[in-house]
Amino acid sequence: MLHKPHHSEIPDFQQTYIDKTPDDIIPFLVDQKHEFINLIDLLDEEKLDYCYEENKWSLREVIMHINDTEQIFAYRALAIHRGEKQVLPGFDQDEYMNNTSFNHLDKNHLSDLFDSLRNTSIHFFNSIRENEWTLTGKISDYSMPLYAMPYMIGGHLEHHLRIIKERYISL
Repeated sequence: MLHKPHHSEIPDFQQTYIDKTPDDIIPFLVDQKHEFINLIDLLDEEKLDYCYEENKWSLREVIMHINDTEQIFAYRALAIHRGEKQVLPGFDQDEYMNNTSFNHLDKNHLSDLFDSLRNTSIHFFNSIRENEWTLTGKISDYSMPLYAMPYMIGGHLEHHLRIIKERYISL
């Protein structure tokens, strides 16, 4: 059954994301998708290159990090669901930023990419049967139950939405 994981079931650093989500996660993911896309649509293209502090990511980089992480977390959910026995690797978010070039991508591309990724996540989660949510996988050096993954995805975006609203834009 899909439910919010208990603190004892996941690593502490993951709990901060999960604490930002409601129990009824799938409708939250849908609503959150619309909120984020609407936020991106309100931005001027120039605002995408804004950094609130030296050596911090630009808003464009934050949006790409959100897209990267959505895809990585969704893959982890897929791997757990399919019974992957190998340990899934962690990822270094800064290396991901350093090893790509996406300054040519406009806000419509960034928004469309997120829309596609989030729709894929939602459709995948809606395809999981009740008895499959208890499957677990190994990520880096910790075990992760499948039912934690939608909460991780929603909580990660929620974390960054707060940062965007507090440090990058005034709504």
